[in-house]
Amino acid sequence: MTRCKLNIDNIRELCEQTGVEYTLSNKAFYRKFAYNISLRNISMWQHRDSQDKYQIKREYFKLVAKQSKITKLMDRLDIDYRFRREQNFNLYLSDSSIVRRILNTMSEDVLSVDGPKNEQHLNVLLSNRKAIVKPQLYYKKYRFKVAYNTNREFKEDIMPVLQQYIQNTPSQNIKISNNYYKILIEMSEPAPTTQHQRGTSYGQMASWPYRQRVEAWNIISVYFAEEEDYIMYKMMVGGNTLHDYEVVLQQDL
Repeated sequence: MTRCKLNIDNIRELCEQTGVEYTLSNKAFYRKFAYNISLRNISMWQHRDSQDKYQIKREYFKLVAKQSKITKLMDRLDIDYRFRREQNFNLYLSDSSIVRRILNTMSEDVLSVDGPKNEQHLNVLLSNRKAIVKPQLYYKKYRFKVAYNTNREFKEDIMPVLQQYIQNTPSQNIKISNNYYKILIEMSEPAPTTQHQRGTSYGQMASWPYRQRVEAWNIISVYFAEEEDYIMYKMMVGGNTLHDYEVVLQQDL
């Protein structure tokens, strides 16, 4: 990734001068970009019943033309970026010259800029270690976080080892999200599959814990206050994690 003379203080000052909100980011966007510029966009679908479709279309194509001009410029200069056009047009990049150009020429279309606090913050965001910058620790106590998708592999291979680890670890050293306990219920008390199984009434089924079943796309998070506990956990439990994070406090930057 090319980093082009990032002057973060200048960007933040320019946001203040142009009345654009600057928010401190807590991680690199797409794991490599320092900034997210959120630009005004129009959804034609949301205005499908509008009485003034002609004017809305004119405004829509005007915004798209501006956005296209920016992306074509970055393509010509071989600047790395990504964008997502949803309710807003979100542009992800690390080149401060483009950020400045947008703020100087079309600040009226800029809703907000997410970016680093300073150079140290930027280095943390773009480093290879999995760091997340936050104003405080998880639950004001835990610096390390490990997260899993609760898919079949997790339930069959990781969950039994995780259970054993938790049983042998002092509760003050670890915190685990509620989905862990929901899976324990699933494992110990399979839910009835029909209304009449096991004499279960409709009303009983309505309150059955499996109505909030933990699906494969749900997440379990495990938190640690101390690095040694985190390292020991990785050695004993491991598994394919969704992500591992270490909190870096904003006040330490």
